[in-house]
Amino acid sequence: MLLLGIITVLLVVLRDTAFVVSVANVAAIIAMIVVSVAAAVLGFRKWPGEGARLPLGPVIPILAVLAAAGQLPSLNPEAIVAGFFLTGFGAALYFARLYERGGAGTRAHASAQIDTLNTPLMKAARTGTIANSADPSGPRRRLPPEA
Repeated sequence: MLLLGIITVLLVVLRDTAFVVSVANVAAIIAMIVVSVAAAVLGFRKWPGEGARLPLGPVIPILAVLAAAGQLPSLNPEAIVAGFFLTGFGAALYFARLYERGGAGTRAHASAQIDTLNTPLMKAARTGTIANSADPSGPRRRLPPEA
């Protein structure tokens, strides 16, 4: 979020607000195209599952893709390039956030610790003592009795 704010401030300072609005319009058009393509895929699959179903299968979503893409030529070419770049950058950040990194701090490791109740809190609850966080191998202190 902070990075997005910095990019926005830089765009406003270095360019005019109309440029920033055009970049935002490009991002919105890209979002409309993505949603319409997803709806077209569902239309080709005969609208599986529950929920709304559009008549004529994928025809309406395909027309929506064409209508959304048809708006792009009316925008500033620099804004189109910046909008595609920033939308791609945002997508990369989103997918990078989902990428699981290795090491002891992985989500799978944490889930396994929680599933086996092998967390520091549960260890303290079992023994009735808690280690000093600065020196875990040092003396342990007793937990206060329940209220």
